[in-house]
Amino acid sequence: MHASAPSSLSLPLQDAAAAIPPTVLESLSEIERAGEAAWLVGPPLYELLRSRRPANWEVQTRLRPQAVLDRYPQAVVTASRLRCLTIPGRDGPIDVMPLPGPTDLETHLDERLFSLFALAYRPATGEWIDPHGGAEHALAGRLATVGPAVSKLRTHPLAGLQALRWRVSRWIPTSRKAFTKRRQVSLLASLSWFAKSWFGCSGRTAPVRPSNS
Repeated sequence: MHASAPSSLSLPLQDAAAAIPPTVLESLSEIERAGEAAWLVGPPLYELLRSRRPANWEVQTRLRPQAVLDRYPQAVVTASRLRCLTIPGRDGPIDVMPLPGPTDLETHLDERLFSLFALAYRPATGEWIDPHGGAEHALAGRLATVGPAVSKLRTHPLAGLQALRWRVSRWIPTSRKAFTKRRQVSLLASLSWFAKSWFGCSGRTAPVRPSNS
C-alpha cells in the first residue's frame, strides 16, 4: 500500500511536478509506453521541492535493462551488472535504475538513508509516494534518517560523511553541480564510443556522442 504525502503539501508538490522539464517527462513517457511505470526518485525531487533545478534525474522502473537500451541506444552503462543506465539529455543526465528482482519501489525507498531522498513521483498518474515524511523534511531543510539512526549507522558506516556532504551541497550552485555531472556522462559516452570503434568491444554499451548541453 502506497504511503502518500499529506494533503497539506499538495501545493508544493504540484509546483515541484510542474518544474520537471518536458524532455525529462518525454523520457519517462517512453518507459511508460513500454508497459512499465516510470518513477522519479531521490535527490532530484528534493531539489525540485527546494525550488532548485536538479543536476541530474533518477528514475526507477521495472523495465528490464535490455529493453531500456533498446529504446535508448544512446544510453551509457554507468554501473556494473546494468544497475544504472544513463541517458544524456539537454536538461541533465537521466539515470535509469531498473528495480532488481522482486524488490518493489517502497522497499527500495525504505533502504534509503535519509527521508528527504526517500520520495517517488510518477508523472503519468501524478502519484507521489512519501512513506517517511520526506517532502515535509525537504521543505523544512531537516535531515532525518529512514528508521532509527543507530541502525542506519550500522548498515551505512559513511552516513556521517553523507550527511556532511548534503549540508555542504546546499551551498553549491546547482549550475556547477549540473556542469560536473554532464562532464562525467560526456566522458563516459566518449570512452564507450572509442572502445567500440578501436577495440571492437561487443558489450551492449552503445556508442554515444557527448551531449552538446
